[in-house]
Amino acid sequence: MIPKKTLHDSAHVFSVTGDGERWVCSGSLVFDTARHALERSRALALPASGEIDCAQLGSLDSTSVAFLLALKRRAVAEQRTITFIHTPPALLDLAALYGVAELLFPQ
Repeated sequence: MIPKKTLHDSAHVFSVTGDGERWVCSGSLVFDTARHALERSRALALPASGEIDCAQLGSLDSTSVAFLLALKRRAVAEQRTITFIHTPPALLDLAALYGVAELLFPQ
């Protein structure tokens, strides 16, 4: 079994499960944690499957949307496709409020 890589601080855990097939985001993704999460995510290769699982995210705010947009920009720059799965309803609502839901969560 390939070990799980985890990058974390006290408020947010950002992990890559298995061999990097997908990312799992968990914990708080708010103004105080998003910048650090983004910096830490840059140390990881984008997930091989392109899946980023958001089911375990806790507290969210508008910065959460900015974080997802930054990941999308990175994927475009690296000519990769990423998909956010198991997205919490609050995050979907925030993306819709800011007019970027179709960009982040295409149907």
